[in-house]
Amino acid sequence: MISPWNLPLLLMTFKVGPALACGNCVVVKPSEETPATATLLGEVMNECGVPAGVYNVVHGFGPDSAGEFLTTHPLVNAITFTGETRTGEAIMKAAAVGLRNISMELGGKTRRLCLPIVIWTKPWKAPCARLLLTVVRSAWVPSVSM
Repeated sequence: MISPWNLPLLLMTFKVGPALACGNCVVVKPSEETPATATLLGEVMNECGVPAGVYNVVHGFGPDSAGEFLTTHPLVNAITFTGETRTGEAIMKAAAVGLRNISMELGGKTRRLCLPIVIWTKPWKAPCARLLLTVVRSAWVPSVSM
């Protein structure tokens, strides 16, 4: 499971939870920009008594690293990835060898163009500002009151 930098814990647990519930072991490769949440979840699982080897975390950056090793390893039966399209294409090529199952969420969502000439009296009601606040809130701020 290769997880993105934005919403790292939420998007990872969406995939880890069902996999573990079905009796699978998982290897999580978090984004190099937000590695702490996957590691902390592993510590919590250890404290809760989850057997060693059921939840695993590997770290790495870029090609010739943990992500590439996982996606090309013949003993990896399934791959799930959330992130950029170019990386998704490389993972899809790697998964084709051996016809392994893949699940991908690629590219951005809700792309919009915000022009600086727009003046908002209530920025939280403007679509672009709302999207930006959502991204900032989800990526860096635990909670934002609006």
